[in-house]
Amino acid sequence: MTSSRQPPVSRLLLGCTLLSVAATLYVTRWGFTLPDTAPAEHAAIHTSPGAAEQKLIFAAGIVEGMTEPLEVRFEVSGCIQEVLVQEGQQVRKNDVLAKLDPELYELAVRKAESDFHAAELQSQALAMPCTGRLGLSNSASNFKNATRTVSGSLEVNSNEQVFAIGQATSAELALQREKIQLEKTQLRSPIDGTIIECAMYPGELTDPHERTAAFRVVDRTEIRVRAWVEEIDAMDVTVGMPAVAIASGSVERRYRGTVIACASYMQPKSERHLHPGERVDVRVREIIVKLDGGQDLLLGLPVEVFLAQGRSSRASRSSKAISQHSASESGHAQESR
Repeated sequence: MTSSRQPPVSRLLLGCTLLSVAATLYVTRWGFTLPDTAPAEHAAIHTSPGAAEQKLIFAAGIVEGMTEPLEVRFEVSGCIQEVLVQEGQQVRKNDVLAKLDPELYELAVRKAESDFHAAELQSQALAMPCTGRLGLSNSASNFKNATRTVSGSLEVNSNEQVFAIGQATSAELALQREKIQLEKTQLRSPIDGTIIECAMYPGELTDPHERTAAFRVVDRTEIRVRAWVEEIDAMDVTVGMPAVAIASGSVERRYRGTVIACASYMQPKSERHLHPGERVDVRVREIIVKLDGGQDLLLGLPVEVFLAQGRSSRASRSSKAISQHSASESGHAQESR
């Protein structure tokens, strides 16, 4: 009687099959009944009342100064003699920016001074006693004629004196006007700020009616961002919301700030940032964000502003969410390219 023995390879395959069947039964029976091992903090974030505070509102913005750029130009016409500042230079209020050739205005002042002195001398001469002009006679026979001559001469003298005083006053006002015109040949800065544009050079002719301003000055003591929130998030923006501005091309630099003003109306979108998928046919709400610093930012630089809904949101979570969102945005932009 012969006994049949299984080869070693068959027994090995049988053992592996039994182990796999046992593992499958274990996972099927107990794998889906294991307790939730998610961290408590993760659950608290999704179940806490402050979960809505993690919503981020995006707005496209433009960097600007404390005030809009002021256009400074000459109020009188003439030839530019000297330009004393250049672009990027900081100036104080009433600092001289440029000068015109003052020769014609100096001559006008001298002429006005001469006219004023002549009118003043004439007025003083008429104010003095004029007995020599009256032609009075001490003769008793000519007493009546002398009386009529005196009364008529006094009346004429009084009218001439009033007229001379008026001429002196007009000459004085004309002198003051010419001095003001001479002073306007020096263009002065109206504020403390920075020259961001200079559009004149020595030797050029300028006129107050020119469309192009000679200088543009802006106050950079405080850097702000003018941003536009689209209509889907317009109602959720309030004054005091924390914000983070990210400059285009410098994702690693983040500038924190606070919303200080919100427009009370909606307007059609006019500023475009040329992002992939950017919507144009929407209405936006304008807001102003005051940055904490940002003096290294260029005026007019496009930035992306992220607003954390609610002031009580944690800064770490907001910063983390903003970092993730900005990273995803840059990834999408690279994919689209």
